[in-house]
Amino acid sequence: MHTLMCLLCAALSETVVFILCLAVARRLDEEENSRLHPGQKAFWMLLCVGNSFPIVLLLVRTRWMTERDVVLLGAAAGGLLFACLTDTQRCKVYDFVWWLELMSGVLLMYPEPRCWPFVWGQFVCFLFLQNFLFSRFYGRADVYAFCTCGLLESVFGMGILGEFLHMAGAFLFLAIVQGFRNNIGTDGNLKRPVPFLPYIVLSFWTTLLAHDLLR
Repeated sequence: MHTLMCLLCAALSETVVFILCLAVARRLDEEENSRLHPGQKAFWMLLCVGNSFPIVLLLVRTRWMTERDVVLLGAAAGGLLFACLTDTQRCKVYDFVWWLELMSGVLLMYPEPRCWPFVWGQFVCFLFLQNFLFSRFYGRADVYAFCTCGLLESVFGMGILGEFLHMAGAFLFLAIVQGFRNNIGTDGNLKRPVPFLPYIVLSFWTTLLAHDLLR
């Protein structure tokens, strides 16, 4: 019963944040008609529920997580899912999403800090590399996605190696999917540009769960 309640809390938190982000986006860009069709709404709501399962798995295996943490992680998942939606539909990600992710990550560290100083030091190095080195290879929204996911990963005790594995996983998922779609040229580049954010988010959950299972 406790696990079921946590699943419902995570799904509700993620769905509420997703819908709120959608409402804010409509107010910001009413002329772009960001409304979803009923079938699209159902699809993204199902994704919200599906995204809640990794959160509950982390709760079951991670001793320090509480119901409050489940709600916060659900809120972060809702923001990431909304970013995937806008990146997929219009190749656009709203800046307010990253502030939401930052707030969720910071609140997850309290009431007591859960990151050791050396984990924070590695995260700062990761931020520096993302903004001044890797930003040359993909868009600014992708940089922000890696940084905010890196913050959440640091809360779970992952260092820079785990964050690099997250990056590698995102590129691996991209290569597999686009390889099946015959969208990779002989030079190794994509024939047609595709949104990268969905692969970043998929790799984030995969890396987070793998880290928790293997430690």
